[in-house]
Amino acid sequence: MQTRTRWGLLLLVLTVVLRVPAIIHPKYIDDDGGYAVVAHELLAGEALYQTAIDRKPPLLLWLYAAIFLVVGPYNWTLFHVVGVLWILWTLVGFYALGTRLFDENTGLVAALLYTLYTTSMYFRNLALNGEVMMNLPIVWALWIAFHDRT
Repeated sequence: MQTRTRWGLLLLVLTVVLRVPAIIHPKYIDDDGGYAVVAHELLAGEALYQTAIDRKPPLLLWLYAAIFLVVGPYNWTLFHVVGVLWILWTLVGFYALGTRLFDENTGLVAALLYTLYTTSMYFRNLALNGEVMMNLPIVWALWIAFHDRT
């Protein structure tokens, strides 16, 4: 097995294992609860920032609504699985960006550090919150911005 494939599988397994507590948790984690309430109000036809109120940007709340539309209302297990997939796509982005700007080892270290630092000893950091959600488009936007640097 190639070294890159081995490291990729290790990162995949590590990321999932570190997030097992979130996956098996039957309820919301920290910010998830408030965003879920607004998302369900949106799915019920309520107006954002009028009857469904949160201070977060609209796309975050609509993404929550889209996820719950797919996984079912308040299905926290599947919701948290989507959160893990979100993190994994961000990891791939960090790997791709680090590899594009520097080398493959830098990409692997960037992905490893991201998975470690988005998981900490505080359970509430496992939430699919606004900060985690923004990392995915930001890292891929940087990859696009530096696309010609190779």
